[in-house]
Amino acid sequence: MLLRWLKEPFDEQHLPIPVQAYVDDIAVCTRDPRQIVDMGMKVETFCNWAKLDIKAQKSALLYERRSGNNWYKRGQADQTIINLQGNPVEKYQRDKSYEYLGYSINMTGDWTHQVSELFQKFKNLLQKLDIAPLAICFKLEAINTLCIPTVEGFFSILPIPFKTLTAMEDLIIKYARSWLGQHTNSNRKYVFVPKSSGGLGIRKPSSIYFAKKVASYVQMLNSDDDVVRKTAEKSLKLHMQKRKVKETNDEGKNFAGYEADENGIIIKNIQTCLSKSAWVELNEICSKLAIELVKSNNENFAYAIKAGETVMVCHKVIYHFIIKKLTETELSNWKNLESQGRLADLEKADYACSMEHLKNGDLSVDLIKFITKARLQIAESNSLLHVMFPQVSKSCPLCRNPYDTISHVANGCMQFRYNYISRHNRIMNILEKEIKKYNRCDIYREKIISGALITNDDDEIEFANIFQDIQARKPDLFLIDHENMKCFILEVTCPFDAFIEESYNTKFQKYTPLCNLLTLCGFDCKSS
Repeated sequence: MLLRWLKEPFDEQHLPIPVQAYVDDIAVCTRDPRQIVDMGMKVETFCNWAKLDIKAQKSALLYERRSGNNWYKRGQADQTIINLQGNPVEKYQRDKSYEYLGYSINMTGDWTHQVSELFQKFKNLLQKLDIAPLAICFKLEAINTLCIPTVEGFFSILPIPFKTLTAMEDLIIKYARSWLGQHTNSNRKYVFVPKSSGGLGIRKPSSIYFAKKVASYVQMLNSDDDVVRKTAEKSLKLHMQKRKVKETNDEGKNFAGYEADENGIIIKNIQTCLSKSAWVELNEICSKLAIELVKSNNENFAYAIKAGETVMVCHKVIYHFIIKKLTETELSNWKNLESQGRLADLEKADYACSMEHLKNGDLSVDLIKFITKARLQIAESNSLLHVMFPQVSKSCPLCRNPYDTISHVANGCMQFRYNYISRHNRIMNILEKEIKKYNRCDIYREKIISGALITNDDDEIEFANIFQDIQARKPDLFLIDHENMKCFILEVTCPFDAFIEESYNTKFQKYTPLCNLLTLCGFDCKSS
């Protein structure tokens, strides 16, 4: 069908018809049932001239009148008949929906059935994912790449109740806990925190919905298409007038130039409870997010989103801003948890380089479950079990340490000391192997630093006995480049997450005297 023709009337001079003038579908709207007949005749005339066939069986006529929540009797609308190319167009009842690109359109504005179907589809995908023979990390990633995109496309056009969005999130958390072997008392926040911050990295449906809703409406209000922009502005004005919301030029709290209270909610001057409104929903979302939809001073953009001192007009910038804002809120709420959020608030921990258990499908299920539980401090150690079951002893059953905590299991149990040494040596082997690939310097492993070690055969200077007073001079790895007079002290430790900063400071201070002495000998020395 024709999307929009040139201003001149169509005639033989316009042949051939530009390809850009065509789309698959056309919708015509009017407030008068007589005009809809005229529009149908004009559409038919054009299609006959352009030699296009109209599929009447896929077309529909929708017409109703109402005042507030009261519907008028049909009257003249019942006699409205449209025939296109000799085929009658079906006249829909007000509660019957017309399906277009998966989106149901009806005159009552009731999307309950469609929202229910959308939720059920999301639920079915998660159920199929649950029984799929995939590694845990791939199942978690499939939520982002398979389940959420299925419903995400409807977020900008379909009014979805917050309880439905919460139900979607409950399902995500339910299956994530099941796959990771966690109990129902494990916290929800880290599920929707990015992997770079230590979370599972699953996108939160409500955050996506709010961001898409705000961004799409601002995009319509600022559209470079005059028809789209003016239609959006008229719709906004109509919905505000119906609720008798006064216009205002006050730079204080307002919603798109209309009066709002201190929370950003529009001030209605009407007692009647009107039908649902997309603009009222947008107003409530803006209030929830502590942002404002305001008129812009930019001549190219009529409206903008204001958050504090930040003003945004681009819908893409607005979308990413809201997603970032809500994600930071999730992370902050997680960090505020006394026990399960303790390891999320570590300044020295870089989780971006320690989330391999959520990326490597070859790791065992038990190992993945242990890591995620340990980082939340909910692994079933005796100290934790004692909180819920006082009859259970707090002590370690292997070495009789008085406190069987996660840090004790990972680093302190004497029965596992050889396992800790093996873990340390394996890390050393990997580091040494990788360093040799890219560096031609001399590498010494667990060797005592002496004057002979840092002196070249060609050097006339001898550093005799100057290192004897240094107690810590046997680092895990020592790299030295005689040609460029550079050296690097590398010390490896495997602390529990909560003690990363303490362990780093201890190791750094331990080798500071050696580093300073090497600097005095003329080397550019660094330690890590």
